[in-house]
Amino acid sequence: MMGKGTKPLVAVLLINWNNSDLTLECLESLKSVSYPNFYVIVTDNGSDDGSVERLNKFARKTKEFTANVIENGENLGFSGGTNSGICQALRDGADYMILLNNDSVVHGKFLDKLVEVGENYPKAGILAPTVYFYYMPKLVWFGGDTKIQWHNVDKTIEWENELFKKELPQGAMPQKVSFITGAAMMIKRAVAEQVGLFDERFFLYFEDADYVFRTQKAGWNLMWVPGSTVWHKVSATTLTKVGSPKLHYYHTRNGMLLSKKHAPAWLCAWRPLWALYKGKKQIIKLILIPKADNAVSLAIMRGIFDYYRGRFGKYPEKLDK
Repeated sequence: MMGKGTKPLVAVLLINWNNSDLTLECLESLKSVSYPNFYVIVTDNGSDDGSVERLNKFARKTKEFTANVIENGENLGFSGGTNSGICQALRDGADYMILLNNDSVVHGKFLDKLVEVGENYPKAGILAPTVYFYYMPKLVWFGGDTKIQWHNVDKTIEWENELFKKELPQGAMPQKVSFITGAAMMIKRAVAEQVGLFDERFFLYFEDADYVFRTQKAGWNLMWVPGSTVWHKVSATTLTKVGSPKLHYYHTRNGMLLSKKHAPAWLCAWRPLWALYKGKKQIIKLILIPKADNAVSLAIMRGIFDYYRGRFGKYPEKLDK
């Protein structure tokens, strides 16, 4: 129903949650995309700010591509919102699904290059563009390989990948990498059919790492495509304040879950020791520094407790921002 010619059909998946200004800016940038066979699925995670009306209005009026809005009715997090989009894309017959943060804008050729590499490398299951800082448009936010540091449970993914805050080297070619960020990842249909959906226990953070590790275990490669370009405003729609208690909660709990699912065997012994050290450290802070921001320490401890209690998904109680 959406196909144009013989090019593979690509579904661009966006998630909106009370931030339609950013989503609409992303949608406007997609009007410049030259790839002839793509459409957009916007999943709204229960917005209550009028986002759905604005997004539906855009979908009705845009002529450059087809846009569909899915209303989840509640905040399902990144993992749940992504799953809604993937399921719809599979029903639509999409050959590729690209997850794109709604606080991003794209280069007009970004899909052409991704699909070209995807078609030329049959074992490339997930592909990623080069993601630049929106406000420093020549500096790379994601590109090249990324260190995986299993011993540092809540910071398993060393975010400063090899090109972080550097300019892209001239002549950089597509290459196999160890990690791809969920901010911009293109998944082949065969991967989604084999690997399945995102693990909704994560809700937010590390769900992309879990998915790429599962994809690699299933025998697929991860490919970075330097010539495909996206600019990202970096966490504009999630937990924008560095040090947010919720961020620490999710990083702690989800880091332990990621470790349990994918870390080397020796982490079975290290993980409880790490949790004991991390928890005692927070208790000491609470006792010795009573005037400090206790919300962060309490959130970290709650993350540890919830992991061992098997309590996952969205954090059920309010944390101070």
